[in-house]
Amino acid sequence: MRSVTLATFNDRDHADPVVNRLQQAGFHPQLRDETKWQKHRFAEALASVKVCVDENEYDSAKQQLKEWDATEHWLDQAVCCPECGSAEVDYPQVTRKFILPSLHILFYRLGLEEKQFYCHTCQHTWPLRIKIEPERDALNWPIKNSPLHENKDTTP
Repeated sequence: MRSVTLATFNDRDHADPVVNRLQQAGFHPQLRDETKWQKHRFAEALASVKVCVDENEYDSAKQQLKEWDATEHWLDQAVCCPECGSAEVDYPQVTRKFILPSLHILFYRLGLEEKQFYCHTCQHTWPLRIKIEPERDALNWPIKNSPLHENKDTTP
């Protein structure tokens, strides 16, 4: 059977209780840990631990997990796509096959490309950190008294 990702987490500590709870409920979850792959590729270990179930168990396991999450907040630390809510998420947004990941490492190190999350379901990408633009006046100059403006003259 083909396995489908049910939930994605940044670390094993949040994924293990979900796997154990699914096993207690009679499902057959697998834990896929890509942490070593990401460390080898010099990427932060984000969206690296995936809880997978067989395709025929997916719908019932997803429904059960939603019910548990409503009462016990099992998915508070889960990583999901902001557009479609899918758990089929990778970080960084490169294929795990062939030579492309090695080329992307070079691009990341040179600052030519920024690492982003990637959703396999809707192909949406989003950055790790969102850049906040400062407020601007009519002439498009940054407003100095804006709460987003850094004041370097004062010390904390």
